[in-house]
Amino acid sequence: MITAVDTARAALQALRLGARDYLPKPATAEEILAAVERFGPAPTTCEEGPEGTLVGESRTMRDLRRLVTLLARTRDTVLVMGETGCGKELFARALHECGPRRDCPFVAHNMAATPVELVESLFFGHVRGAFSGAAVPHAGLFDQADGGTLFLDEVDSFPLPLQAKLLRALEGGRVEPVGSGAERTVDVRVVA
Repeated sequence: MITAVDTARAALQALRLGARDYLPKPATAEEILAAVERFGPAPTTCEEGPEGTLVGESRTMRDLRRLVTLLARTRDTVLVMGETGCGKELFARALHECGPRRDCPFVAHNMAATPVELVESLFFGHVRGAFSGAAVPHAGLFDQADGGTLFLDEVDSFPLPLQAKLLRALEGGRVEPVGSGAERTVDVRVVA
C-alpha cells in the first residue's frame, strides 16, 4: 500500500486489511522495488497457527495469525506490546517459525532479569581479557541469533547508556564485543 497517510494507526489498519507492506508518499522507485522483492508468493503455512502456538477461533486470534503471517515475511524489527503473560514470546516465536529464518536460531532473553553490569557483554559479547574474569571470549546474544531471531522481552529495561549501541545493532546489524575495538556484522531480526 502506498499512501499519503503516514501514521502508525493507518499502517496497522492497512496490514489488518491485507496489505503486505506500507509505504508513505512520496515513495521512490527503489523503495517500491525493495518492498516488492521482500515478498514471494503469499504465505499459507501459518494461517492455522505455527506449531499450534496461536490457537483459538475468535476474530482477535484469527487477526493475530494473519498479522503474524504478514509480518513473518518482512525483515523489519517488530515491537510487541502487552501485559506480562499475554503471550508476547509466543507471538515472537510464531513470527520466527512462519518466516524464512525458521531454520536458524531463535534466542529469547528477558531484560528485566539481567543485572545492568552484565548487559553489554551478554548482548554484544566480549573478547578474552576484556575485563577481570574474561578468560575466554563470549559470543553475545546478537552473535548467537545470527541468521535468526532475537526476542528481547521487557526491552524497556535496557540500560540507557547502552541504548546507542543497541540502536547501532538494530539499524545496521553492527555489534562490537567488549574489549574488541572492531565491529562485525550480524543478520538478526529483532522482536522486542
